[in-house]
Amino acid sequence: MHGYSNDIYQADLGAQKDGKKFRIRHSLPKEGAVLALDAMVISKSAPRPDLAVKFINFMLEGQNSADLTMALGVGAFFNLFVVLGAVCAIMGFVRMTSPR
Repeated sequence: MHGYSNDIYQADLGAQKDGKKFRIRHSLPKEGAVLALDAMVISKSAPRPDLAVKFINFMLEGQNSADLTMALGVGAFFNLFVVLGAVCAIMGFVRMTSPR
């Protein structure tokens, strides 16, 4: 079964909160596993690249990054990717679509 670490983390927290007698864990198979990397980028055509830089710098500050990591159970770059994508969608820079 393939799962993303933050989803497994959240599912385990939910199971613990519900008093389940099991834990939800992940492991890496000896055959290997998927490696996914997230990145923060600023489009060349961004209307306010200065604000994007300020936002990225804010999110990379130690305490902000730590707070978001602890809340979601994943590292800072994934968190920024999610938050930045949502902000861009709200501001109309990108269109979010659901997978089919």
